[in-house]
Amino acid sequence: MRRCLLLLLALGGTAGAELRVDGHTVRALSGEQVTWQWTFAPELGAVSRPVRLDGQNYVAVGPVVYALSDEGRFLGRADLPGRVTSLDSSGGAVRVSVGGPGGSERLTLGAPSGDTLPVEERVVFAPDPAVTGWLARFADALPEGDVTRAGAQFPANPFIALREAEAATARGDDYAALSAVRRALAVTLPFPAWTQLAARLDRAGFPAAANLALDRAKRDAAARGIDPAVPVSRAALFAYGNPSGYVDTLLTQNRLPRAEIWMSFLRELYPRFEGGDALYHRYADVLEAQGRAGEAEEWRQFARSLRAGTLYNLGPNDTGALRDVARLATFALMTALLAAVLTLSARAWPTQRQDLAALGAAGGRGAVPPSGCGARRWPTRRSASGCCCSRWRRAC
Repeated sequence: MRRCLLLLLALGGTAGAELRVDGHTVRALSGEQVTWQWTFAPELGAVSRPVRLDGQNYVAVGPVVYALSDEGRFLGRADLPGRVTSLDSSGGAVRVSVGGPGGSERLTLGAPSGDTLPVEERVVFAPDPAVTGWLARFADALPEGDVTRAGAQFPANPFIALREAEAATARGDDYAALSAVRRALAVTLPFPAWTQLAARLDRAGFPAAANLALDRAKRDAAARGIDPAVPVSRAALFAYGNPSGYVDTLLTQNRLPRAEIWMSFLRELYPRFEGGDALYHRYADVLEAQGRAGEAEEWRQFARSLRAGTLYNLGPNDTGALRDVARLATFALMTALLAAVLTLSARAWPTQRQDLAALGAAGGRGAVPPSGCGARRWPTRRSASGCCCSRWRRAC
C-alpha cells in the first residue's frame, strides 16, 4: 500500500512539472515552484516555445535544439544548419524548421542518445559564422561566476569546459585543468566546432588535445560529404573555423612544429582554399630558411599541382585573377583615352581662341572674313556670283 502511494505521488509530481519560456529565460516548474532556470544571452537568438514528447521537453535557441527533463536536466543537443524557426511534436516526432542563407529546411529529430539529439536527415552546414560559431559564442558570453554552473548544466558544450580548464590552469590546478580538457573532448560536435576548439586548445597550451580535435574535425567533415576537390572561399573557411588564419598566426610567432600540424590539416581537408597558393609558398620559404629545402620544394610542387586543369593554369583563383586583369586593362584604356582627349583639347584651344578673338574684334553681324577666302582657317565655298563665301553670307 505504501509503495502504491509513493508511486502515485511520484506520478503526480511528474505530471505537475513543466517547462516554460519567458523571453530568453527557460524555467522548470513544479507546481508554482521554480526548480531550475537558465537565461540565454540575447545575442544567441530567440528561444522557442518548448514542445513535449515522450516525457521529454524540447526547446530551441538560435540554431540548436536542447532536450531537457522536467527538472531541467540536459538530455541532448542537436546542432542544426540554420536558425530554428519552428518546433513541432504533433506528429509523433519532433520536427524542426530551420532557415538560413540557403533557404528553409525541415528536419526530424530522434530520441536523445548520449549527449546528442540525432537528426534523421544529413545535416550540411552552410558557411554562416552565426551558426557554426554558436557554441563558442555561448561560452564566451558567460560571466566568470556562471562558468562552473553552466558547465554542469550544459556538459556537451566543450568551450565551457575549456574555460574551466583555463581557470584551473591559472590557479595552478593541473589535475582539474586536464579533467576539464578530457570533458571537452568527450562530446559530439560538427567539424567547424571541432576546428574552433582545436585552435583554442592550441592557444591554451594543450597541443595533444588540439591534434585530437583536428582529427575528429576531419572525420566529421568526411562523414558530411565535404569534398577536398571543391574550392573554398576565404569567407567559408572563416566560418569553418578559420584554420588558415590560425596558421598565419603560428608562422608569425615562429611556432613551426604546430604550423606543420595545421598545414597538414588544411592540405587534407581544404587544399584549394582561397589564398592557399600564397600561404603554401610562405610556408615553403619558412621551411627553406630552416634548412629543410627538400620539404620546401615538395610544398611548392604541391602548390603547382593545384593549378593543373584550371583556366590558363592560374590556380584555384583563376577567375578572380582574370577579373583583376580585366579591371586593370579597362582602367588603363580609360586612362589612355582621357589623356588623349585632354592632349587634343590642349592643342586645339589656343587656335580656337585666336579665331574667336578675330571675330569678336570685327563687331558681330557686319563682320567679314579675313582677306584670302582660301585661308587655311576659314572653310569656304564659291557662290554663283563668284564671291568667296563661308558662313559669312551677308558679306557675300
